[in-house]
Amino acid sequence: MNINIGDLLAIQIEYDVPERKYHRWSHIQKMFSNANEYDLCLSGSQQLAIIFHDLVCVPGQCGLNEFHSAILADKYIRKNNACVNSETVKLCISSTIGHIPLCDEAAVVVDLDVLILASDLDEYWSYSKAIREEHSFLSEELWVKGRVKFLEEMLKRKNLFLCSCFLQLNKNAHENISYELDMLKKTDVNEIGVKELV
Repeated sequence: MNINIGDLLAIQIEYDVPERKYHRWSHIQKMFSNANEYDLCLSGSQQLAIIFHDLVCVPGQCGLNEFHSAILADKYIRKNNACVNSETVKLCISSTIGHIPLCDEAAVVVDLDVLILASDLDEYWSYSKAIREEHSFLSEELWVKGRVKFLEEMLKRKNLFLCSCFLQLNKNAHENISYELDMLKKTDVNEIGVKELV
């Protein structure tokens, strides 16, 4: 998938605004580097989905962010007559909302998006800290509730990763998530409904 260098720089600038702490251009680069490390051959649709999936990132607006990111991807495809399947790109982006593939090509994108969950503990905690900083407007109480909700949902899944090349990483991810949950649940919070925070 070839993107005009000017467009790519504009996208990178959008990702690297100061208020973003984790969902930055480095996250996109990491997804591509992990794909290379595991010898994954990404289609043009998958590549474009990766680039656009977090383009809109307003903390606390999970679902809306991906919806608007998909719209921007679709506009880019139409404007540039990109040789990719627009519906596939949008489905791949939408799949990152609940981290459940909505089409065959989405599985790889979803796995790459959450591969950080299986990283070594130091990198995992850096990720967790960055996510917290992105949600610094939340009280500790609300943060814990939202984060616990997301982590418990992920922990329920026997296989967090669906692609065969990542299956061996499920154990690492479950251990990291369980450890963070243990830490979070030591915080005394009241029962408050809140969206998942990732």
